[in-house]
Amino acid sequence: MKTLVTGGGGFLGSHLVARLEAEGHDVVVPRRAEVDLTHWNEAERLFRDTQPERVFHLAGEVGGIGANRLNPGRFWYANLMMGAHVLELSREHGVGKLIIAGTVCAYPKFAPVPFREADLWDGYPEETNAPYGVAKKSILVGAQAYREQYGLDSIFLLPANLYGPRDNFDLETSHVIPGLIRKMLDNFYLNVGPDRLAVPAARGMTFYQVLTMASMVEHEATLDSERPLIAGVFTNRLDPRKFPLGLLQSDPTVFYAHDTWQLSMLDTSKWPSYVFWAPIEGGLKDGSLPPEIALYNTYTNKGLPPGPIDTPTLPSIDAALAPDTADGYLYFIAKNDGTDTTAFAKTLKQHEANVKKYLKKP
Repeated sequence: MKTLVTGGGGFLGSHLVARLEAEGHDVVVPRRAEVDLTHWNEAERLFRDTQPERVFHLAGEVGGIGANRLNPGRFWYANLMMGAHVLELSREHGVGKLIIAGTVCAYPKFAPVPFREADLWDGYPEETNAPYGVAKKSILVGAQAYREQYGLDSIFLLPANLYGPRDNFDLETSHVIPGLIRKMLDNFYLNVGPDRLAVPAARGMTFYQVLTMASMVEHEATLDSERPLIAGVFTNRLDPRKFPLGLLQSDPTVFYAHDTWQLSMLDTSKWPSYVFWAPIEGGLKDGSLPPEIALYNTYTNKGLPPGPIDTPTLPSIDAALAPDTADGYLYFIAKNDGTDTTAFAKTLKQHEANVKKYLKKP
């Protein structure tokens, strides 16, 4: 099917285009340098030349709070014109299906959270976003009118906050979530420093892998002095010559996977009352996790998990960079005796004795 995707080079559009092409669709992606949809003649030429059967209208001039404050008139005009042109040209050229991306910026300033579509018209949008949001709401009205008068099959989608690969992380123009991620990463790298980022080749790991191990150490250790020893246990277990089983068997990774899965199925209004680290039905080898999360279970998957399970402190990162493997420890367990210390063992038999001694019965 001949499919036109406006904004196909953007964050959302690029992911959609990849999906459509993978499904075998003939996809047309106009670039801003070639076609300015705010100009009728250029938009009309695009439709005339491509004759699309289906249109995804994702193009827009948009940014974060700062960009909205600086460009209210432009954002109102550009988004209104692009939407109006796409609507009229879809009608003129007999487009079979028109899908239009709206925005949560169209919702009233004081709309209750989580948003409901029924609340869309219950008030004026937040003032900073209003020009952009009102322009998009106008396109919704237009789409409804074109359906009623001309029978144009169109739908208007209201996506929530989106973020991920290919997003805009520029602090001047990004939305809140990518901007927050960027600030967190910038601060993280500032604190970590270039020396830690330059992992010695002898370590045999990338910094991301070091960070992943450090995130496990962060949860497993209480005393900074024991972090290198715990990192040493994980490092020894990654060596098939020392530990052929290859399983790190770190409890925090399982709880991370389980809690992540549970939260994904829970209404966000219930997140504040969610109890983390609660006992897991099925135990630490629970096989009910979905595939994309199950890889974090280090009781059932060999090697490091796919990524960090938290933001580790510098002592944990330093421990993962320079683990203490000298004593050849392969096991450890918290003593639970009020000292915050850990019992280490080289053999399974020694570890089982430590478990018997220190593990508190529920």
